[in-house]
Amino acid sequence: MNELENQLYSWLLRRSSSSETRRIRATNLVNVAANQLHVDFIELREAFRNLRDQGLIDYAPDRLGLPFAGFATVAPRDADCSPSRVAWQHALSRIDLSNELRSALIPLHEMFADLNDEDMISIVAGLHRIQGATCEDNDSFGFSVSAKELLGSSKILERLPQNVKRILGVANLPSTPRYLVVAGPANPKAVLLIENTTTYEEAVRAGLDADITLIAAYGYGLNMMSDSIAGGSLVGSILGGQYEVLSRSGASHQISKLLTHPQLLFWGDLDREGLRIALSLREKLPQLRLSALYQPMTEMVRDTRTSHPYSMASGKNGQQEWKGTGLWMFDKLASLCDSRAVDQEAVRIELHREFAGRALTEKEIN
Repeated sequence: MNELENQLYSWLLRRSSSSETRRIRATNLVNVAANQLHVDFIELREAFRNLRDQGLIDYAPDRLGLPFAGFATVAPRDADCSPSRVAWQHALSRIDLSNELRSALIPLHEMFADLNDEDMISIVAGLHRIQGATCEDNDSFGFSVSAKELLGSSKILERLPQNVKRILGVANLPSTPRYLVVAGPANPKAVLLIENTTTYEEAVRAGLDADITLIAAYGYGLNMMSDSIAGGSLVGSILGGQYEVLSRSGASHQISKLLTHPQLLFWGDLDREGLRIALSLREKLPQLRLSALYQPMTEMVRDTRTSHPYSMASGKNGQQEWKGTGLWMFDKLASLCDSRAVDQEAVRIELHREFAGRALTEKEIN
């Protein structure tokens, strides 16, 4: 910071000291500062721009990079003036961003701290292009948009905070393609949504798809590493309406027709998260009921040899406590799995085929 910048910064601190938010009116601010500091207007313009690049003052700039309307916010002396923040501020100042986007990006300097100046400017320019496009209207995927606009990297856009994604217009953009995999007849006696893909495949191999249509969701990487994201993929795909359909068996599947089937059922893990997945699906599919395949699980959950606690070993130590819903069936099942749970993979489907195509009844879990 040179002598003039230090003089201007001290003046701005004094002028903003009466405001808890350190905001001062930006209108005519440069002229007022020039008159009170008795300095050349041209030199002062450069000092304003440099302080803004350093993150010591924030304002909506005019075409010359100077404050002209609204408010300017002065940062205190102990503000973060790290090299990454200064470099990031410089990159932001090089691109004609909207005020809203620029303000949202300012705190993200640490995310890009290991990039050089040229890469930072490329990132900002790419974000500017993304904001000007209509990504959510043209069936784009977040990974593709990111790779095309942000240094060839598919992951950068996904790592941005949700408020930045909203400003960019990509908050609802799926990162990758989602697939609903369907097995069974086009006109079944029942439709069964299955939380986990391993169980889905076992159900197909057990022949449940002879007269029941089975649906599961596959997300990133076709869930090759873990079933743990499958339930979330199912909810995200159906609620968002963004998915491709793959036929595991049968053909001519119309998802819109299948999801309005009068005998639409869900089967997942007997744990809090599995029940929450079912509740989330009911927001879109109010006729959805729980499959009677939960019945053998209600017996297993009472036996410590066939159930497990919400522990680190089971991967369930992070599941939140259940809050009553007022729905008897859900609250009753939640009370049964309050301290111990059963994964649906534990059920021997071939022994309980008759449960798959009908809804669970209150009598079966009392």
